[in-house]
Amino acid sequence: MTSPAMRRAAVAVKMAEAQRAMKLRKEYIRAQDGKCCYCGGHFTAENPATFEHIISRSKGGLTVASNGAASCLACNRERGRVNHEAFRRYKQKRAGDANDQR
Repeated sequence: MTSPAMRRAAVAVKMAEAQRAMKLRKEYIRAQDGKCCYCGGHFTAENPATFEHIISRSKGGLTVASNGAASCLACNRERGRVNHEAFRRYKQKRAGDANDQR
């Protein structure tokens, strides 16, 4: 069983990571001209920016500047655990295919 002090420490760590991610997301949004790193779409209230871990947290990726980008919520959810570069290429190909059909 965990002590109250250990639970408070765990909550503090999670809060610090969330604050770090929020700060990094704002920096990426500015650096990426308000566009998703995958689809290139502008962030909106309906499809807001999220902090995208290049190496997923599930695969050991950390919430640090060198492991992030800003992606729209739709792309972040669609990517799931797929490799960052593979998903980026997939989205670019899909965008190219859509343009070819016009």
